[in-house]
Order: sequence, then structure tokens, then C-alpha cells
Amino acid sequence: MSSSKNGASSQQIADEHARIKAVRDLIFGEDMAEYQKEFGRIRQRMDQHKEGAEALLKSESAVLNEKLDALEHSFNQSLQKLKKEMDEGLDRLESLHNGLVQDRNDLGKALAAIGDTLQK
Repeated sequence: MSSSKNGASSQQIADEHARIKAVRDLIFGEDMAEYQKEFGRIRQRMDQHKEGAEALLKSESAVLNEKLDALEHSFNQSLQKLKKEMDEGLDRLESLHNGLVQDRNDLGKALAAIGDTLQK
């Protein structure tokens, strides 16, 4: 029984599709085939544009990655140069500081010697 119902159902659906197609053909006639062709061409152009856009995006992405890599390299070089300059500046300051400490010690010794000489 259920298979005859399914058969009837399938037949009803097929009949309904045939009626819809007949009404569509009456309303649109030969224009429907032309519409379908035009929609097909539009879909094809959209697919081509999509492929082109994806290729362009991939290409631009690669260029952007190269530029970012170059920027990162340049930044790292600048950072290393700055670190080197700071280290050299700190070394100069430390040397100056050591020289001042030595001069202060020498001055202290000289003043002590003058004080000893004055006490005699």
C-alpha cells in the first residue's frame, strides 16, 4: 500500500512539475530559454571574476608579506644599531665616570699631601 502511495505521490509531483513548466512556457515562452542562457553567462562571468579576484588577492597578499618581512628586517637592523650606539654611549659614560673617580682620588691624595706639608 505504501509503495502505491509513494508511486502516486511521485506521479503527482511529476505532473505538478509538468504543469508548472507548461505555465512558465506559456507566460515566458521562448524568452525563458534566453533568460536561462543569460543567467548561465552571468554565472560564468561571476565565476571568472571570482577566480581573478582570488588570484589577485593571493598575489597582493604575497607582496604584502614580502613588504612586511622587509620592514621587520629594517626594524631589527635599526634596533641593533640603536643598541650598539647605546652600549657605546654607556661605555663612554662609564669611562668618564671612572676618570672622574680617579681624578677625585688623585685630588684627595694631593690635598692630603698639601695638608701634611702644611702641618710640618
